[in-house]
Amino acid sequence: MKKESEIIDDEELKRFFLNEAMLLCPSALGDVLEREKLQILYNTLQKIVKLLGVLNHCNLEMHYVEIYHVFGFYFTEKDGEKRKKRKMSERLEDYGQFMYHLVRMKSVIAHYYAYSLQHLRSLEHTMELYYLGYLQNRMKDIPREQKMDILKEETEK
Repeated sequence: MKKESEIIDDEELKRFFLNEAMLLCPSALGDVLEREKLQILYNTLQKIVKLLGVLNHCNLEMHYVEIYHVFGFYFTEKDGEKRKKRKMSERLEDYGQFMYHLVRMKSVIAHYYAYSLQHLRSLEHTMELYYLGYLQNRMKDIPREQKMDILKEETEK
């Protein structure tokens, strides 16, 4: 796989990230220095990567089943309060639909997670190239098991 600097010119990559910062981060729209815009984008992308990592690595199917067991216990153990039970049942149904959609999107989450990690690394490269030493809150290296998952996905393509 080629590095991002081999595919696209560094100056073009920097402009791309500055435009992306203005699209994704409303706080980067004002009178802000370029390096600050890139730092704001970097912090936002870090949060996206963390969210996608959690969604990618948690076992959604088991979480879904566990919630049904907990609510099932609640519904069978107590008598009375039918109104409250009906509300809880409606909430459980809404939550079930949400979890169902997440489980169906698991492969999309995994692919976007791998993409976002590479995107974040490209931004790090650009910031180090143009603003050496300015990068703050640098994301730690990807754990080894996640690297293996990403490499496996790349080889499948």
